[in-house]
Amino acid sequence: RKRRKAEEDDAAVDEMIVDLRKRMRDAAYHDIDDNKDRLPAIHKVAMLSDVVEELGKAHLYEAFLDNNIVDSLRLWLEPLDDGSLPSLDIQNALLDILKKLPIRRDHLRESGIGKIILFMSKCPRIPERNRRTCEQFVQQWSRMVLR
Repeated sequence: RKRRKAEEDDAAVDEMIVDLRKRMRDAAYHDIDDNKDRLPAIHKVAMLSDVVEELGKAHLYEAFLDNNIVDSLRLWLEPLDDGSLPSLDIQNALLDILKKLPIRRDHLRESGIGKIILFMSKCPRIPERNRRTCEQFVQQWSRMVLR
């Protein structure tokens, strides 16, 4: 009986994560479209509290990573086509989430987030605190990839 309940829970968790990824991607693409139309890009900011709440569940970290959530985080951290950076709230929240996730080499390769983090570590428009955090990621992740 417990096994069936656990399988149902796993299915519900996977479904929740797939839905979260879809909503994150939709918000990012809406922001890209709004930015092209010279409208304020507010979809990611509006959804940020939901993302932080869901990704704050430590017992689901592996499930998030298995469902490629890092790719959605990359999409949220990428600069928009006009070069504008994500809001400071988004940067701070997502970098804090990235610190907590047990990211492995295959997650880095699948998502391509390393390129964005490297860019953020060198970009003078990124606040010093976030640049330092990104530099730490670059050092940590490059050791992991080069092994």
